[in-house]
Amino acid sequence: MSYDIHLEKSACGHCGRGGEVVFEVNVTSNVSGIVNTCLDAAGVVGEVERHGIPRLHSWWRLDGMKAKDAEPLLAKALAAASDPGNEAYLRGKEPSNGWGSLEGVRDALSGLLGAVRSEPDGRISASS
Repeated sequence: MSYDIHLEKSACGHCGRGGEVVFEVNVTSNVSGIVNTCLDAAGVVGEVERHGIPRLHSWWRLDGMKAKDAEPLLAKALAAASDPGNEAYLRGKEPSNGWGSLEGVRDALSGLLGAVRSEPDGRISASS
C-alpha cells in the first residue's frame, strides 16, 4: 500500500479555471512510522475515519488541509525529519525490507512544503 499526496490548485472564483494538480508524490506506507513521528512533532492532528482507519494515521492527517494552513506544520515536520537529534530514532523506524527510507520522507515533505509555499490557496489531497 502507498499514499498519493497531491496539492490541488484552487479554481478561479471568476472563470472556474484551475483545480488541477500542481504537485504529487507517492510514498510507501512502510514509512508511516516516520511520517507519524514527524507529523506528531509538528502538531498535526486528524479527524475522521476512512475505510475504518482513523485519519490520525500518516499522510491522511493532511487530507483536505488548505496549503496556507499546512505550510507551518510541514515546515515543522521537515525540521523534525532533518534534526540530527532525531536521526537514530527515525532510522529505527525504516522498514527492514528496504521499501522506503527517511530520505524518501524528507524528500516528500520538502516537495510538498515547496508546493504549498508556491500555491498557498491550494488544498492537499491524500489517498491510499
